Amino acid sequence: MKNVMYNKNNMRKDMYVIAMPYPFNTKLPDILEEDDGTIMYFKNKGEAKSFLQNLYDERQIHMKALIDDNIDIMRVQWQ
Repeated sequence: MKNVMYNKNNMRKDMYVIAMPYPFNTKLPDILEEDDGTIMYFKNKGEAKSFLQNLYDERQIHMKALIDDNIDIMRVQWQ
């Protein structure tokens, strides 16, 4: 699987993260991270969705990304 994570030196102003909202309307979602706790950033929504679908496919989870799951793609902005 292609690594699409970017470090701060390569970030553009708008990046995207894969987020899973907590139940009961908790305001802060759980953000996808690497094993070391580094947040995974994506250049666009399509890249994030593709990463998630590839993850499901590799693990033979029969789900469609962003349709059958409770996952959101969130835009984050950097100054």
